[in-house]
Amino acid sequence: CQRFDGFSRDVTWETSSLRQHMNTTMLTDMFTEEEFHCINRARIENKPNQEEKKIFGNENSSAMYEYLKGILDLLENGFDVLTLVLIFISIGLKKNGFGLELNSCVVCGSKKNICSISFEEGGYLCKDCLDEFHPSLNVEKLKTYRFIFNVGFNDLNKIKIKRNIGKEIFNELIEYTFNQTGVFLKSSELIKKSL
Repeated sequence: CQRFDGFSRDVTWETSSLRQHMNTTMLTDMFTEEEFHCINRARIENKPNQEEKKIFGNENSSAMYEYLKGILDLLENGFDVLTLVLIFISIGLKKNGFGLELNSCVVCGSKKNICSISFEEGGYLCKDCLDEFHPSLNVEKLKTYRFIFNVGFNDLNKIKIKRNIGKEIFNELIEYTFNQTGVFLKSSELIKKSL
């Protein structure tokens, strides 16, 4: 049995001793040298869009301040908190490599007849790729998902998410976050109570 981390410190999966153990000792103990060389190692790179680079990257150190100030201004002027929460969850998922493909069907690439979302596949499903495990969703909910994952800061005022749809999406994204990362967002219970 291997502990997640053998040290008492703040730790992430990337810096954990368990990951180090699995990628070195465990791999060489489990496989022959020939099998070991057949393992396909992948490095997944999550590339931010230009607006995210400007806000979160090193291109402009004051951009994050301006972004956060803009968010506070929106809240002060009565902008919908649920909409901002959903957008922040989507940004967090994208930044950690768990963004959803919401421009076309994740299975076949079609942009026509989009009718559902598969969290297992990672995005939209079209009518031809739909199966019995994924119910058809209403168009407004599909558009709301697309909006929250693709919106730019300057476009925030273009939509008001309906509360019932927003709450459904919030619960689905919290579950998706847990299923993908194993992390339960403690603040989600507080947010649910405030909605």
